[in-house]
Amino acid sequence: ANSGVRDERQLSVASIAFSPTVAGKVYAGVGDKGAGGGLLVSMDAGRSWTVRSTVPQFSGTANGGVVGVPSPHPRSTGNLIAVDDARGLVYAATFDDGLMRSDDDGATWTTLGLAGTHLRSIALDPEDPSVLYAAPYGDGVYRTTDGPGTGSFAKLAGAPGTVEELLALPGPNAGLYAVGPGGVFRSTDRGDSWTALGSGSLPSAGWAAIDGSVACEEVVLYAASASGGAGSV
Repeated sequence: ANSGVRDERQLSVASIAFSPTVAGKVYAGVGDKGAGGGLLVSMDAGRSWTVRSTVPQFSGTANGGVVGVPSPHPRSTGNLIAVDDARGLVYAATFDDGLMRSDDDGATWTTLGLAGTHLRSIALDPEDPSVLYAAPYGDGVYRTTDGPGTGSFAKLAGAPGTVEELLALPGPNAGLYAVGPGGVFRSTDRGDSWTALGSGSLPSAGWAAIDGSVACEEVVLYAASASGGAGSV
């Protein structure tokens, strides 16, 4: 599965994203504290890889010693790559160089904003992929309604303060989800307001990851904690 990988730092994988339309096509964001990596692409379901670009850099390793990130701290991994195949766009939430966009399948990149922050997650709005959400560490959630254009971001006033991962699900009963030290949150109005989920049922834990699906208008969510133990998922 490592065929084509030529640098040990390319084995530090921060994010994986499958093409929504091309079978067997996979993107991987790799690197060590924002260096030595880039965007890898596989066309055979991960059996072999090529470096598409070294411009977007990620961190698939522990981030000890990095200014602006607590040490120890979980790796900067998760939903860091978003693919809008309908427009031919790929978005990358880099380690500290901001949110980038490519319109040529990852070969060249434009920085949209948030450079200097440590991005933890991005999510495309499934109802309108022009809307993109980004979560820098310790700085809430930002939104742009013009991802394919200038991509200027505005901070969402009511969002959780520290977000480790974002998830956007389609449908009127779904919405935008965020997890972090404060718990699990949902917004059904594109991030303008948020509701805490799981009161009385979720233990207090350092929630670090979220995933889910929608079937028959029912939303199923999975949240994972970095604290381990019986309550970690």
